[in-house]
Amino acid sequence: MLMDQMVRIVMTNDRNMILLEITSQHPVANSMIMIARTQDEEVVMEPPRRTVLIRAYRESLEDMIKLLQEGASVP
Repeated sequence: MLMDQMVRIVMTNDRNMILLEITSQHPVANSMIMIARTQDEEVVMEPPRRTVLIRAYRESLEDMIKLLQEGASVP
């Protein structure tokens, strides 16, 4: 739960929204907020690595199942 600049209550669990709305007077807190914003922007620009890995594992699993169904021997 946040209060935006218009003093309205905003309910969200979106970290990007929280980082955009948050303000601080403390220099260390401001640095941490900027680091988190930068990391969030870079993560959005990168390809979804988890999705790519899961897809590769799933394709490998399907290949193994296919080989076993065709009668391949298991060592």
